[in-house]
Amino acid sequence: MGEVVSGVNKRNGNIDLMKAIAVFLVCYSHFNSFSTFEVDDWFRPAGILGYGMLTMASYAVPLFLLINGYLVIHKEYSLEQYVKKAGHIIIITFLWGIVYNLVFGIVFHEENAGIDIIRRIYQGGVYQGGYISIRNWFFWTLGIIYIFLPFISAIFKKEDIKLIKYLFWTVFVFTMGSDLIEKVFAVITAYSGVNIMEFAILFPRINIFSSWDAFALVYFICGGILYECRQKKAQKRNIYGKLAVILFCFMWLMVYGLWYMSIYKTYYNVVWSSYPNVLMLISVCIIFCTFIERKDIFTKQFSKIVSKISQDSMGIYFVHLLVGTLLKPLYLSLACREHLLVGIGFAIIVFSISYVLCEAVKRVPLLGYMVIL
Repeated sequence: MGEVVSGVNKRNGNIDLMKAIAVFLVCYSHFNSFSTFEVDDWFRPAGILGYGMLTMASYAVPLFLLINGYLVIHKEYSLEQYVKKAGHIIIITFLWGIVYNLVFGIVFHEENAGIDIIRRIYQGGVYQGGYISIRNWFFWTLGIIYIFLPFISAIFKKEDIKLIKYLFWTVFVFTMGSDLIEKVFAVITAYSGVNIMEFAILFPRINIFSSWDAFALVYFICGGILYECRQKKAQKRNIYGKLAVILFCFMWLMVYGLWYMSIYKTYYNVVWSSYPNVLMLISVCIIFCTFIERKDIFTKQFSKIVSKISQDSMGIYFVHLLVGTLLKPLYLSLACREHLLVGIGFAIIVFSISYVLCEAVKRVPLLGYMVIL
């Protein structure tokens, strides 16, 4: 989740704030007690509040991807620098996968053969055990984006708006377009009694973006587009209209998930399922544009703390999976674990410990590269 580069010209406090909030929401989304809920529990007051919080947390990763596109696409890099950055991301992800397997295997007494660990990491899952399964998809995806980045950056630097639009809409149709069709078909199936879900995938035989989480590329490209828009003209400041659109998108994502569970009687993962949603894309773009234009109203000390958290966001992401998993048995033993405030409190603990550990690891020679991008 780290800022891939330091910024366009100088650090932007608003971007730092967005990243700090987002990395906390990631900690919350990965470690809360709602995984113990049955479907009916989600329609009780505690479940609805928790589902709303999870919906809010679903904004974190798309926001990170968009910010990275905003900061990186227009930077001047050599092909060698692109390749090194992609390789760095992939190697670190692989190494953390080994760390997770070794630590959890010892703590939870799970024996895994070395070849099985390597195969699991290679296939995109960095840990799979009896207690928890971790699929560190974000950084694999970020590494692949860097492989594509010279091509994406070259298109933007041509300043050919038609070519940029073609790039965006091609990726959009094959990713978020497919997701939109899937959701429409889910509604039709629910009320017609005819199961047409097998036809929900758009162009299954020729979808070159189906083998990885390509919706991430849409957010990344949007970041580059928003950068160009901000350089050419000021953003409209209709704050109330923007808030209304954000609220509408948020409520739609949340209500759709609750509707899906009520109809299909199975859990709808609003965090993961919202990533390729067109309403998520719209609201994340508006949130970013709204934040980026805000004046810095925070104290110098607060801004400094937020900046440090922002710079450590990648390290916090890696470390929090370790910290949260080791502490979660204690959390689940609490009788009041289903209370929303208790879940938020646990996320704060995981976030705080992860930040402190990240700061400590950064100061260790060589080992510091595990939390710095």
